[in-house]
Amino acid sequence: SGDSAYKLDIHMLKPYKEKKNNPRRCVRYNAAHSATRVLVEHANGRLKSAWRRLRHIDVRDRARARLIIRCCLILHNFVLHHDCDVDREEHGRIMERLTFDSAISKREAICKYYFKKIYDQDTILDGH
Repeated sequence: SGDSAYKLDIHMLKPYKEKKNNPRRCVRYNAAHSATRVLVEHANGRLKSAWRRLRHIDVRDRARARLIIRCCLILHNFVLHHDCDVDREEHGRIMERLTFDSAISKREAICKYYFKKIYDQDTILDGH
């Protein structure tokens, strides 16, 4: 949902212009629109905190931007669906500070962080 700076579009709805004699339905729509927009902005803020890659998207490359956003949403939903015991904001801060010498070591660190209980059980079973 957009604000008055955006053009009304099938994919970008915006509130009715404020007028003294707006019908009640328009006033209610604007109130619902505003409340929804606040929720969306909070959700975007949480996603950006948890998946810090979202903070550095080159919007000029729209295909890549869509891919990055889609991947972050998939990971976010995966974590929620599988009830992973993780503080994603803390994870973002940790991963931002770490450097990895390979994709394998990065994947292992992420696996260990997100699935600590399972990772610990596997490590015991593997004898490591």
